[in-house]
Amino acid sequence: MLTLLQLKDKTYRLLKDPTNALYTDDVVYDAIVAAHVAVLPWYPKKAEITLTSGSSPNTQSEFVLPTDTYQIEAVQRTENGLYLSKTLLEAGTVRNMTNVTIIDWVEYPQGTLSLSNEIDEDETIIVHYFKPWTPPDNTDASLLELPDFMAPGLIYYAAYYCLISSSVSAAQIGQFDLQVDAGNPEHNPLQQSSIFLYSRFLDSMNMLPSYRKIST
Repeated sequence: MLTLLQLKDKTYRLLKDPTNALYTDDVVYDAIVAAHVAVLPWYPKKAEITLTSGSSPNTQSEFVLPTDTYQIEAVQRTENGLYLSKTLLEAGTVRNMTNVTIIDWVEYPQGTLSLSNEIDEDETIIVHYFKPWTPPDNTDASLLELPDFMAPGLIYYAAYYCLISSSVSAAQIGQFDLQVDAGNPEHNPLQQSSIFLYSRFLDSMNMLPSYRKIST
């Protein structure tokens, strides 16, 4: 497993700043934390929780989700092991009708899992969900929770993040340029560098195998 120090060193080498003259450790650490959020659409962390109906604050049809829920993958009834279908919010679908025996689910309102009909009191359901990865502590020996094969994407994004502030500074200084050059010169090369690094981040993410959710 990579340490935070190893990841920072790789980021500094990509930024051509091996002596930390341009970017401080705190800035690079902030960039690495931001990268942990950026990778979620491609590679989220799997988790599960068992919830009991009718136990406060849950009811028999509404369940409070963990605060770290990024996206629900599937909902399973422990009574029979069946996975419930996700609600299709479209014309012609029926919800919350006593004469309908099918139970499906939807995350509504935010942070709440709502079933279309009540289940038995004290019955349990298992919620399979995705959550954010925990960034390493801001200590050099702290280990990366993400697998090592995610390192290139993290480094590209962290370098992109660091260059944002530099490109903004260059733009603030550049607004006072008076000389008009011929053609269409690039007056903010740092901006283009950050765009390039972000494109490399996207390429790295798109090379990952797509995760397949249980529910549709």
